[in-house]
Amino acid sequence: MKNIRKTIKNADGTSAFYVYNHNHQRAAKNANGRYTTYMYSGNLLIQEKSSSHNLKFTYNSVGNPIAVMYNGVEYYYVTNLQGDIIGLIYVFGGKRNV
Repeated sequence: MKNIRKTIKNADGTSAFYVYNHNHQRAAKNANGRYTTYMYSGNLLIQEKSSSHNLKFTYNSVGNPIAVMYNGVEYYYVTNLQGDIIGLIYVFGGKRNV
């Protein structure tokens, strides 16, 4: 199966170009001159990368997100009892709200 390509035109005249892989997962995006790629392991997004940022995602054994590394700095997710992400803990102790 081929990659799916889609272009979206916004009301302000700008456009965004998207590429989806054979699993219908976003593989790339080009919007406002910024190109972003997405990498997966099965159904889990493991990396989002562009010229301005690099995000790497970590999951536990059942596929729940536990951490994200943003431009080389690791953050751990804080969740409520429902599993919603409600904050981030900086690896060196600082807390950030989502």
